Amino acid sequence: MNKIFIFTLLSFLISCSPKVRMDIKKKYNPLNNNDVVQVYGLNEQIPNEYEDLGEMKVGDSGFTRDCQYEVIIKTAKKKARNVGGNAIKITDHAPGRYVNSPDYKVNICDEISAKILRIKNGKNGDLKTSKKYALLHFYRLGTGLIDLDLDFLGYKLHLNDSVIASARNCSWRKTVKIKKPGKYNLWAMTETKQIVPIEIELGKEYYIQCGLTYGIVSGRPSIEVVDNEYGSKLFKERQFSDTPVLIVLNSGIVVEGKIKSETQNEIRVSTFEKKKRKTIKIDKSQVNKIFNDDL
Repeated sequence: MNKIFIFTLLSFLISCSPKVRMDIKKKYNPLNNNDVVQVYGLNEQIPNEYEDLGEMKVGDSGFTRDCQYEVIIKTAKKKARNVGGNAIKITDHAPGRYVNSPDYKVNICDEISAKILRIKNGKNGDLKTSKKYALLHFYRLGTGLIDLDLDFLGYKLHLNDSVIASARNCSWRKTVKIKKPGKYNLWAMTETKQIVPIEIELGKEYYIQCGLTYGIVSGRPSIEVVDNEYGSKLFKERQFSDTPVLIVLNSGIVVEGKIKSETQNEIRVSTFEKKKRKTIKIDKSQVNKIFNDDL
């Protein structure tokens, strides 16, 4: 009876994970779990010296619950490590989305196709301006499920023992300069703790995608170092941060405050009125422009 239960539970857990299809040409000994697997985006060039170990496709299994981009990439990296690959080159990416209509709600998963590579000194993210520091670009994505509180739950980001940022909401972004190279642990904790090893080199840029996934009590932090092409695009799309903004409405009225949260149709702004802080809702159709000192 217990064996049947365990088999059923394992089958369920496996079915909830992203589906992976692989065509392997060559294998090496598996890498360690903490070894870095470099991700090259669609338009990023790979170094000249590499071995092509095979191809894979990662996407929805039909029962996948958590299949945002960072989960898909994490799965792809794990599979690459298993065959001795230290890089993947994305050849196709179908972005996921959340459909929320009156008739149904469905989470359409991200899906990627990628080559598994073994590269000698293959790195990206060189800074053109300075090699005196590295830049960590943090941004946070929402769950797309506006009836949940996950998008409004913030958490602190630590680099080893230091707090370097606070991922406050689903529209947040921040850039941090790091002047000392080396191996670090980037981590966050809510009801669980996630630790992401990262090796920082001066003169490099790194994009870190933050989020929250389902938990038992609240949410569980999600941290992923993504490829620069993908990360820079989403980083630039973050319209809001935790700095003061000026919101110009179509009527000409200007609202000054901090954007605390965002849904598909409205934004919630913390502002002052008669020396008292209050939160107001603004329909996005009423917004003309937003000026943000952080951009």
